[in-house]
Amino acid sequence: MLDLAKASSHYLGLSMQNGIDFHTTMRLYRSLGSDRYPFRCMLEPLLAAATWPAERIHSIRDSYDPICPRCGLAQETALHCLWSCSANCNIGDEAAISTQNLIPPAINLSTTHPCLWLRGIPQNPLPKFRMNIYLTMDNFHANGPGGLSTFGGWGNVHFRCCFC
Repeated sequence: MLDLAKASSHYLGLSMQNGIDFHTTMRLYRSLGSDRYPFRCMLEPLLAAATWPAERIHSIRDSYDPICPRCGLAQETALHCLWSCSANCNIGDEAAISTQNLIPPAINLSTTHPCLWLRGIPQNPLPKFRMNIYLTMDNFHANGPGGLSTFGGWGNVHFRCCFC
């Protein structure tokens, strides 16, 4: 059994302490066949919080530059990399293009719900946000493939991942 209270204290785990929707979380991953293996490999570190943006690397190695290597304009945090980096508009992938409308709520809600907005793991029950939308399965799917609308910049596979 998972200790979600403990998991919520880890990197980008906040908001999972009261429960997560396992089915929705794994839906896209499980639906991908062997022909989409590279895509599955990209999802695994996102779901497991095994991504290492420059700011996270800098937090354990002071000599590592925390500035985003793609835009050079801000510290590369998970939020910056996935949502707010100006270089994301150059991705050209449909998933990145179709989720641009989610950038403002991602910026506003990622501090209180990083598990959803920065890892793609929705709470159970799904929260009602101040922007007056209720994330149901129907509109969750409409914003991205397989119900993972949280990857505004997910087409850029530039993550520096560490599988420890």
